[in-house]
Amino acid sequence: MTEKSLIEAFEAGFGVFWGAEGGSVARLFEFIHADARIVDEDIPFVLSRDEWRRHVDFHLGGVWESLRWYPFELKARAHGGTGVLTGFATLQGKPRDHGFRQRHLRFSIVATRRKDGWQALSISVMPILGTVLNASPG
Repeated sequence: MTEKSLIEAFEAGFGVFWGAEGGSVARLFEFIHADARIVDEDIPFVLSRDEWRRHVDFHLGGVWESLRWYPFELKARAHGGTGVLTGFATLQGKPRDHGFRQRHLRFSIVATRRKDGWQALSISVMPILGTVLNASPG
C-alpha cells in the first residue's frame, strides 16, 4: 500500500462530508480504528472513536440544512506500517436555526496499515484563525 492508497482510504471514509459517491458514516468509521484518539476543531477534548461518532451523528442528524467539508492539498507519507496524511479543509454549512458558517481547517491523520487497508489511529483537526487584532488605528 502506498501514499496514494492512504489518500484513497481517507477519501472513501471522509467522503460522507462532501457527498462523495459511496460516502457513508459506516465507511467513515471503518476507516477509523477502534482505539483511535481524535481532536476535533469544535470540542476541546481528546475523544475516543465512539465519542466522536456521537458528535458526528449529532451534526449529521438534522441540525444542519447543509454541511460540507472540502479537503484540499492532501499530502501523504508511508513509513513501514505507518502513514501520515496532512491537508487543509474548508467546512461550510447552514445550521437550521443560525446563519451560514465557514471554517478553514488544518488536519493531520496518523494511520496504521492493516491487511485490508489503512485505519486512522489519530485524527487532529484545528482551525486556521484569520483574525487580525488591533488592525485599525485609534
